[in-house]
Parts: sequence; C-alpha cells; structure tokens
Amino acid sequence: MRGDIANKREIKMPTATDFLNAFRHGFREKDASQLDALTTDGFVFKSISSGTHRSKTEALEWLVSGDCLSIDDYVIIQDTDDCIAGTHTGSGKDWKVNAFFFAKKVNGKASEWYVTGVSVNK
Repeated sequence: MRGDIANKREIKMPTATDFLNAFRHGFREKDASQLDALTTDGFVFKSISSGTHRSKTEALEWLVSGDCLSIDDYVIIQDTDDCIAGTHTGSGKDWKVNAFFFAKKVNGKASEWYVTGVSVNK
C-alpha cells in the first residue's frame, strides 16, 4: 500500500515565476541551463517591439550575451497549464523597459514566448 501512495505523488508544474526566474538567472549568471530545461525543443522567442524572432538556440545564446542584465518586478496576470502572461521590467547597460509577456506551454514547458516593451528613462 505504501508504494502505491508514493507513486501517486503530484508532479509540480513550473509556475510563471519559475519561468521568469529562469530568465533572470540566465541574464544575471550567464547560465542558460534553467531556461533550457523549461523550454521545448521547438521553443521560439519573439520580441514584438523589436521584431526579433529567435529559435531556442538563438534565445539561449542571447540570454547569456549580456545584452539584457536582468528582469524584475514581476506581475503575473495569468498562470494556467497552457499559458502564462504578465509584466516585468527589463534592463541593460544603457536601457530599461516595462514589458508585457505571454507564453504558450506544452506539457509544462514553454513552447512560444512573446514580449513587447516600452522604454523608460533609466
């Protein structure tokens, strides 16, 4: 009986905050492993404001490039099994944005990530 209970443990699905923390970790520590683990093989990252479209490999390379230094001030608007959405700030060496993001999830991993930002004075 005890083995049956152990086999029925719920698997914790990543939350919106888990995804955002993986981005933040990558930007700050120049380590893409956390985001890599939370994204599908076919993951795409699209910046609506800049018109940039990145494959998973390109997104992970950008994550550690130093272009963005951090994301902060998360506000989660939606967090379900199939999508997440919210806002955050983002900053680089000489820029800062207020951003809105939306992501589609498949089996607990992000498959598509969309972000758009508005520049603010730094």
